[in-house]
Amino acid sequence: MVGLGACANPEQRFEEFGERIGPAPGPGCEVTVPCAAPEPGVIDGDFLFAISSVTTRTSPVVFTAKVTTSRKSGASTTDINLVFQPLRYADRKSPTDDTPIDIGTYPIRPDSLWSAELPPLTISGQANPITKDAAITAEVSFCGQLCAEGGPGAETKPDSGPAGVAPDFYCGAISGNVTSPTEIDLAGSNYTMRRLTGTDPASIPDDVEIDCQHGLAKPL
Repeated sequence: MVGLGACANPEQRFEEFGERIGPAPGPGCEVTVPCAAPEPGVIDGDFLFAISSVTTRTSPVVFTAKVTTSRKSGASTTDINLVFQPLRYADRKSPTDDTPIDIGTYPIRPDSLWSAELPPLTISGQANPITKDAAITAEVSFCGQLCAEGGPGAETKPDSGPAGVAPDFYCGAISGNVTSPTEIDLAGSNYTMRRLTGTDPASIPDDVEIDCQHGLAKPL
């Protein structure tokens, strides 16, 4: 007697496939420069992370970001975790009194795309360069590429990154809304990530990049 194996549940197989490659990116999130996602550990380190609003592009909100990558057992995708420390708008170097913010862990797809829909965030007015000293509350989503080598706006130095080849610079798009102290639609806004050698004020550059073309924030 020949036994017949049970048919796989198509929905279950689709969900398992999604877990392997990461979720589909949101609308408008696409690969602009083909590249591969990094292996765990390759891009780890400290970055200067700038959020440049479409309404006030040259006055970004600035953070240091601790980047850690990992891979779940049995998975094929690299996950990225970021911990933000807001910086004071007065010098863009000194930390505010805010507690560091763990924004969560998100998968990087094999084609290097990543997207992150953050929970509502509130940071103190010490980091607010627009309405000066008023706390900011926002619902923000990031979308971009995190490449092992190359990528949009990439600059790679011979000694950069733990593996010696990781890009020094990443960038991408932001969507969502600022809900307080005033309402702002963030569609069309940008983020940038510039690798740092340390997070003390002396290690943070004076120039803050605000887009993939390496445009600069206005001087303080």
